[in-house]
Amino acid sequence: MKAVDGGRLEIFDFDLNPTKRDSFWIVVIGFTFQLLSLISSDPTSVQKCLALPTFKGAAWSIIYFGLFFALIITFCIFIGLGIHAKYSDCDPFITKQIAKDDQLTPYYVMAFAENFPGVFGLFIAGIFSAAMSTIAAFLNTLSGVIYKDFLSKYFKTNLSLRSTTTVLKLIVTINGIICMCLVFLIKYIEGRIWVLSMMLSAMQLGPTLGLFTLGMLFPRANSKGAFYGAIGTWIIILSIVVPSQYYKSKNILTYPTKHFSTDGCTNETISFANIIFENVSNTTDSTLPTSEPFFLFRISFYYHCLIGAFTTIFLGLVISYMTKKDKTPVDRSLISPVSHFLLPESEESQYRDVESALGILETNSISKDKN
Repeated sequence: MKAVDGGRLEIFDFDLNPTKRDSFWIVVIGFTFQLLSLISSDPTSVQKCLALPTFKGAAWSIIYFGLFFALIITFCIFIGLGIHAKYSDCDPFITKQIAKDDQLTPYYVMAFAENFPGVFGLFIAGIFSAAMSTIAAFLNTLSGVIYKDFLSKYFKTNLSLRSTTTVLKLIVTINGIICMCLVFLIKYIEGRIWVLSMMLSAMQLGPTLGLFTLGMLFPRANSKGAFYGAIGTWIIILSIVVPSQYYKSKNILTYPTKHFSTDGCTNETISFANIIFENVSNTTDSTLPTSEPFFLFRISFYYHCLIGAFTTIFLGLVISYMTKKDKTPVDRSLISPVSHFLLPESEESQYRDVESALGILETNSISKDKN
């Protein structure tokens, strides 16, 4: 099998080294936290769950999401294996048939659909449909958050439903224009879009997951700890991502590449490919660094969300304990049952007395109804 011979299937790479680009544990652990934050704390997912009428419906929606997400990932893996099988003997990037690795999938679809009219158009339609639906969901969520958490506080009176809808549409339009302008910067980005998107999303998903965990599991956490903990974490993640990208752009931080071949290319492309190979090898040898960058700059981008979550919890707890002034009791229903033992004993006894009183009242009411 070409995928095995080419080293494209490393499912059983159980190396625990976090500085590798990817391995079994890196993907499983790192991507699990990324998905956990996306499903449980990201405003887009939370709003969709809250829109459902029952808790059971929200739970089933997450189950369906997990099943279909796994199915989509499986299809993507088979597409990647198919691309490797077709171009394993004549790499289109080395022979300059494509300019970037991100162009490989459209190039493969064009070659595959050459004898099937309409297939490439269907592929483009699917890409645009998926992108538009996802962007629409994010823009709607973003407009709701901006209006509710920021703009609504400056209105002296409550706006009517019609006026609120107009404001939300205006916010969506402005955000859409900003996103369209950012698209023109994509062509100047060096590297793969997937890596960049994982890094950028980790800067948001990591602190968000940490904030939700901090609020659900730790009764002593306060607003100052949550706010400054998230800000501090964002700065820390940014100080890791920026130097990491800088070292990659200067070829100081590199990852071993897979084997590629041009043995199956035509005579016209073989000579050109050999020149490219020669230039690449010479450049690589001359720019090899004498020392490796700091450990945090070499850590896999899959772990950035995990680092962000635990850093937010740690900083949030430290700042909360340093700034805890009020003795306002914490509502037990807002804390996860696994952390009820962290509540002060006075609050625990208070809640037990209230629950006992409610139980007695409920028993008396049932007895009266029977009589």
